[in-house]
Amino acid sequence: MSTVFMWTTSSGRRGRCDACCYGARGGRCDCICGGANHGVGHNQAVENTVLLAESWAREWELQLPGEELEIVILPGQLELELA
Repeated sequence: MSTVFMWTTSSGRRGRCDACCYGARGGRCDCICGGANHGVGHNQAVENTVLLAESWAREWELQLPGEELEIVILPGQLELELA
């Protein structure tokens, strides 16, 4: 299963968007992409993620006060670290 992006906090919390989301056929998921990549396929998921990564990072940073957040978009597209 190929992960498009993931995040990890300094306290060990984690989330990711992978083939369970972008390869989905119908239904809904609670993925960290908020549904932006649901069922769109790998290539479109990578494109969506690169375009939306900074706004997602800022949103998660607000939800995780006092924690350092590292976001990695794979494969090597973009890395964001918020401290």
